[in-house]
Amino acid sequence: MRNLSVAALISALSLAGIAVADVIFYGGDADGTGGVASERNTGVDDARTYDDFDVAKPTVIQGVWGNFLLDNWVPKVAYYEIRSNVSQHNGGTLVANGQINVNVIETGRTVFNFPERQVRGQTPPIFLQSGRYWLTIAPVGFGFGRSFVSESSGTDEGPAGDPNPPITGGPIGDGNGFIDSKTLGFNFETIDNAIGEDTDVSLGVGVLTSVARTYSLADTFSVTRGQPQNGGLYELWGPDDKRLVVQQRRPVNAAGASVQVVSETATPVPPNPNGNSLTLTFETRCTAFPTSNILERIEVYDFQAQAWTVVSEQNPSASDIRTVVTRIGHFVEPVTNKLRARISWFDRGAINLNWSGQIDWILWDISP
Repeated sequence: MRNLSVAALISALSLAGIAVADVIFYGGDADGTGGVASERNTGVDDARTYDDFDVAKPTVIQGVWGNFLLDNWVPKVAYYEIRSNVSQHNGGTLVANGQINVNVIETGRTVFNFPERQVRGQTPPIFLQSGRYWLTIAPVGFGFGRSFVSESSGTDEGPAGDPNPPITGGPIGDGNGFIDSKTLGFNFETIDNAIGEDTDVSLGVGVLTSVARTYSLADTFSVTRGQPQNGGLYELWGPDDKRLVVQQRRPVNAAGASVQVVSETATPVPPNPNGNSLTLTFETRCTAFPTSNILERIEVYDFQAQAWTVVSEQNPSASDIRTVVTRIGHFVEPVTNKLRARISWFDRGAINLNWSGQIDWILWDISP
């Protein structure tokens, strides 16, 4: 299932897990020189201004914001996009997009008599491979007014107490932004060519609250039943149609699995088993026919009871299905903060003998 917008809150990413940190990118405050149109359903039907940011390691993001010059109106929602491989007159590849609810906070700055406001919102989890991306945010209006994303030279301009973080990540001040707007006559034109100024704009990617929430990807996996056919750890890191494929092997006992995979991760933030919820997401498919004769079971290891706990049983699908289970319990190993999950497929009468169980994505989410 190619659905990267199900996908930054993460600056502390390692193979052991993704910690939801404050910021992975912030390109700088308004420098006072102006702003570039980025808006929908205002006095302009549609204009989107993009700036680039780099992702050093595979990352799950979930928050975006920008600083905007707004003339006497406040948005309730905003449209966002993340793209890759953007160049002049070429929009590249759309990675994620959608409309989100937003909060609006005064920054304390005024540019050309426009009050500047930070517009920020939470997106669904978006998985990004390492590389360069372009972000746009376009506040959605009510048929009037204007919205300009603040121009930035990549510096911290204050004032003290404004809602913006320190300059983080990169690239900073590289002048590699674009504007796309049929209304204004631009097709992914460089900002420099569009307004005659070689400038960046004030956008950011990161968590927007102090909620202690952790996303973790697989750190290790082992095939405990079946024959590995394709893929490895990397294939478990995102819903990108790149899968770990394990071919079935006939079990010796009636209760045995034909395919079984165990995966572990470690959460950077120790959760409270009495107050936190653990949400485990698997994206899987199975090539057996008929799939109604296969049982798919997902289990999480209880380190206190030293036993597996079944959290989901269902018939699999020939196409990707996403299974989300939420439990509270003793599923985190003391000291190591390790989490362990197991997925098994049991043959109950498949016609084809060389079927496989396949995993596209495993994601642990620990939230308050």
